[in-house]
Amino acid sequence: MMASLLALAREPSGDKRRELLRSMASLFVDKEQDYSDRELILFGEVIGDLLDQVDREGRIELSRKIATRDRAIGALHVRLAEDEIAVAEPVLRDCTLFDDETLADIASRASQDHLDAIAKRAALSARVTAVLVERGERRVVCAVTRNLGADLSKAAFDRIIDKAAADAELQAAVSYRADMPLASAARALKVLPPEHRDRLAALMAEESGAETEPVGKAEAAARTLKIAQSKHRLQTESIVAQIRDGHLDLESVIVRLARENRYQNLARVLGEAARLKPRAVLNALFQVDHEAIVALLTSLGLTEPAVSAIAQARAQRLKLPASMAERMVEAWRETGDVKGGSMVTPSRLRAAG
Repeated sequence: MMASLLALAREPSGDKRRELLRSMASLFVDKEQDYSDRELILFGEVIGDLLDQVDREGRIELSRKIATRDRAIGALHVRLAEDEIAVAEPVLRDCTLFDDETLADIASRASQDHLDAIAKRAALSARVTAVLVERGERRVVCAVTRNLGADLSKAAFDRIIDKAAADAELQAAVSYRADMPLASAARALKVLPPEHRDRLAALMAEESGAETEPVGKAEAAARTLKIAQSKHRLQTESIVAQIRDGHLDLESVIVRLARENRYQNLARVLGEAARLKPRAVLNALFQVDHEAIVALLTSLGLTEPAVSAIAQARAQRLKLPASMAERMVEAWRETGDVKGGSMVTPSRLRAAG
């Protein structure tokens, strides 16, 4: 391997440079966990030098490869994020290695296309969304508002509501944000048309009765936990409503929830899609035997990215080897040839729940 890399390094052509970059990236991806922090820094320096010598397609390929990695190759992800949008988008949207300060800094000076990619991240802090709402054009503000993993401050909510007064698309997005402060909700209800107003009111009604005055540290801790749980529940209610209304894609939601290890929310969304109780879905998710969950995912017609994300989440939660996740995906691929027999069906899962 090393000999071939050295040979490629001596070749001046663009194609050979791209091949060298691809080989270096694959070397990192295949053995990411085996390298020390110092070795990763060296990887970053070498690949960083190559970036100046490869074309746009080579940089796009690299960005896609490292976007979902758990460890940083130096500051390579930051450098890619500041490239043209075709290169930057994979890391801006999917890479979890950015801290809030870096994301906010990029958002403060990047193009609207870059801001739009940031707005679609699985999770965003209020610090970052403040910049997106302040600088972003209409499509960016709509994307942030639709993103239920984006935390928004009261000031950001109020600014969005002001913009929504004459914007039907933004009004629809606001109507799913049951996590907004009550004062902002009161303003929103005044500008939303009846159907959106009714939706927001119904989603926020889930929160009724949650306010209690804490007494002492134990009660304060319990209330903090209750508020956090309530927020997650409200987010899930909003996600389910958006899927029903066709504003969110079921598969993309499932992939996001699985990657974030939000098992309760994942069970609720899968349960709604299959008309099963969340408890039955959780039972299927966390059995070591994957037969039941494979049957459920097959019945929903999910594609491989969603199945793979769930398989990896299961393996992580149950502390299973990666090979078990691969076996589950392989079993899912084979279900198209299974007819009747002993295959577990959603109706049997429903009865079990």
